Order: sequence, then structure tokens, then C-alpha cells
Amino acid sequence: MAVWINYCKSNNILFITGIFSFEISRRHMNLKDVSIFAFGFLLATPIFMTCIIIIGNLAGIIMPEIIIKTLNAAMGFILIYLGVKNIFLRN
Repeated sequence: MAVWINYCKSNNILFITGIFSFEISRRHMNLKDVSIFAFGFLLATPIFMTCIIIIGNLAGIIMPEIIIKTLNAAMGFILIYLGVKNIFLRN
């Protein structure tokens, strides 16, 4: 159940759609190339997302909750820093 909930998150859908449309427009693909790219993209996404979910569940079992919360907070600060840096330091 958690796998399907993760696939349907709006952030994931927007991210995947953005990457897919960017690659198609950048490469000026024909219909055959788009079909092959889409098939590979759709095949790879569930495989890698399932691996990430399994690794996350195993990490939750192995690591204490305080370490996971600390890592989540550190990653949050890093993402906020990179986002702010990207907004204010564009060349």
C-alpha cells in the first residue's frame, strides 16, 4: 500500500512530468524515440522507487529514531540552503 501512495504523490507526478517533458523538448524526439524513452522511464521509475522505499524501511528498522530525525532535519536544511542560494545567486 505504501508503494502506491508514494507513486501517487503530487510532487512525484510533477517531478516526473517535468523531467520527461524537458528531455523530450531538449532532444527534439520523433514519435518512436518518445515511445521508447517513455517506456524506459516508466519502467525504471517503479523499480527505483521501490528500492528507495525498501532501503528507507530497513534504515528505519536499523537506526534509532533520533538519528533518522537528525538526518531528516539536516537534509531539510541543506535543501533550503540550496534553494535560497539558487534564487539569490543566479548569474
